[in-house]
Amino acid sequence: MTTSKKPRSGARPPAQMRQLKQELEDVRGQLMLIDPDKLNDADRLALSEQIFHLSLAINALRNAALESLSEAFKAELPAFESAAAQLRDDLARVQASVEVIRAVAGVFGIFGNIAKLLA
Repeated sequence: MTTSKKPRSGARPPAQMRQLKQELEDVRGQLMLIDPDKLNDADRLALSEQIFHLSLAINALRNAALESLSEAFKAELPAFESAAAQLRDDLARVQASVEVIRAVAGVFGIFGNIAKLLA
């Protein structure tokens, strides 16, 4: 049974994970510079397998980084939902204020028309 450490709430993957991924990408890049046409069949197969396994490891690290981001997002989701609800409430108050201002402006407009007629 394997145990995994839960990621911290930060959105960035741990530095060791980023460094390892970069090192694996560098090694894969070096291997990809080898001209497979200059290799015998056994060496060509070995090279392909090494590149394949490095790619799998790099993808596993990417997935782990994305999972870390996902966990961080999940941890912040209640705060996002609360902020969105607060924004909806604030918007409703602003819209109600705008309606009051329009109504008052309409009344003043009527008073202005009456004053013109009386003048």
